[in-house]
Amino acid sequence: MMTSKGASALCCTIIGFSMLACPAPKDGFNKIDRTIIRRVDLTHDAKPEKIVLHVTGNNIRSPFIWTIEIYSHGKRIFYKKRDDSILDANF
Repeated sequence: MMTSKGASALCCTIIGFSMLACPAPKDGFNKIDRTIIRRVDLTHDAKPEKIVLHVTGNNIRSPFIWTIEIYSHGKRIFYKKRDDSILDANF
């Protein structure tokens, strides 16, 4: 089973790459609502886990609310929901 620290690092990496892979709207004011699903063998058992990332926000310039879920063998083994409002206040 994945540790909380490892999962948090994975979450940040996935969110960063997913936002880079999805170009921002030109005006910057469209709502963000994206779900990205990937299958990766995280546990090294030769069976890929399903990673589901869902990111929402009022626009690209507002804080995001995101959830990440990891499924292994059909069972949810990790779930985290975050609101980046507090984090974005530092920028």
